Amino acid sequence: MNPNGTLDYTINYTNVGVTSTTGVAVTINGGASVDRHVVRDLIPTNTTFTSFLGTPTPAGGQTVFHVTNAGEHVYVTANPGAGLFDAVAYLFSTALTGGQSGVFSLQVTVNGTAQVGNITNTAVMHFNNGLGATSQSSNTTVSSVNLIPSVTIGDSTVATGNAGSVVSFTNLVTNNGNGADRFNITVVNGNFPSGTTFSFFNADGVTPLLDTNGDGIPDTGSMNAAATLDIVMKAAIPANASNTGAPFNATVTALSVASPFPSDTGTETLSAIVGPGVDLTVPATFSGDPGTTVSVVLNVHNTGPNPDSFNLQFSNAGGGSFSPGLLPSNMTAIQFFQGSSGSPTGAPLTSTGQLPAGTSTEIIARVTISTTGAGGATSTLFIRAVSVASGALDTESTLFTLNTIRGITLLQNQNGQASAGSATTYSHVLKNVGNVTESQINLAATNSQPGFLTTIYLDNGGDGLINGADAVITSVTNLAAGASTFLIIRVAVPSSAANGAVDSGQHDLCSQLNESDWIPTPPNLDGWIG
Repeated sequence: MNPNGTLDYTINYTNVGVTSTTGVAVTINGGASVDRHVVRDLIPTNTTFTSFLGTPTPAGGQTVFHVTNAGEHVYVTANPGAGLFDAVAYLFSTALTGGQSGVFSLQVTVNGTAQVGNITNTAVMHFNNGLGATSQSSNTTVSSVNLIPSVTIGDSTVATGNAGSVVSFTNLVTNNGNGADRFNITVVNGNFPSGTTFSFFNADGVTPLLDTNGDGIPDTGSMNAAATLDIVMKAAIPANASNTGAPFNATVTALSVASPFPSDTGTETLSAIVGPGVDLTVPATFSGDPGTTVSVVLNVHNTGPNPDSFNLQFSNAGGGSFSPGLLPSNMTAIQFFQGSSGSPTGAPLTSTGQLPAGTSTEIIARVTISTTGAGGATSTLFIRAVSVASGALDTESTLFTLNTIRGITLLQNQNGQASAGSATTYSHVLKNVGNVTESQINLAATNSQPGFLTTIYLDNGGDGLINGADAVITSVTNLAAGASTFLIIRVAVPSSAANGAVDSGQHDLCSQLNESDWIPTPPNLDGWIG
């Protein structure tokens, strides 16, 4: 018999004696006491009276209700209402002769809350056998209440969990069935990161949830009807998990082991995962002279929840084109060192070493600048910190500018002699020793003796001889970095010059690209009269 089902009871009674029976004193609806046979049935526990069935016999009697806590033989004919009466009866006044039988039937409904077990029912008949009032009980009927399994399992939400940690969810399991039951507990991953593992524990979060019925699935153990039990599900998050796809869900199921195996599901929700991370900071720009080595100060911060180590890499490109070890232009070597207040210490390294969660370390990138290259040229250096364990990385870029170096030399100091009224020449090499093109170099010459005259020629042939192709100049234009040009210096001696007079010529060079870059060159171009 299932809860909410009905039970029909039929009470048969027979006078097995030879003399007629009469009634006992009863009160009906508060009136005067009268004699009646009483066929009475106490409403069985876990049931509710539904109705009288058929027509009781012998005819002429009436069905009545016994109000709870009223006198034993005090009855009413109107239904007092559910829960207000505890028995029903059939009352009749006619004598029941020897051998005469009668019947009285009723129906009850098994309560929806009826627990697994037996419903028993025993009727009793009160009468007068001629010697006085007496009673006779019937046999006892037994009806079994079947188990109707039912279960609920609650949801659980955790705000955040760290990558590489174990997150615990607590779920309340309730046995809503009408008897003892046990419930298998399983979980199906929704979108927790790949590699997440799940396990179940008792409410203490320490004792594993066991398989108590040998079916290979952890379960709650036996739970009485209406009993509740907290179970803990633990999710072990992989160390490389990120917050991509948040929130994360898994479905946990409580399944009755009793047929027909009803179940309920709950949702485990992890709102966010604090994943491994690194924050690399580099300067926006840096610069250096050709052929020097400069220090670039970096900071590596472990933003993840666990200790981590980060490899240090460089490249001439970022994003998907990042190729560790490729040097940007105007750089010949890069090495990383542990930093201390901006200075490198110890031997070169390729990794930060283990950094506790939330801590930082200073790293110095020592960048060797090439000896060639145009002043002002720029290139971008990409630096990356990447965790081998978790894959967390950060790539930053810094713009390098090759410093402008400006320099001009005039080579070959010389001595010569000439007679009064004649001239002598000197060959020189003008060279741009800087790393930018000089658009205009002004040339000037002064003489220490009056009347001496210096003229500067561009030696187009480079032969040291003045010819038709060699023009008088006062400047040289667009001399590229590292390039040279040939000059002829002609010193004319006046006819009035005295024998033995010495003229020391001073030749000055000025680049109009930067008026501060005067480069005096005292070549000691001495001329004398011989």
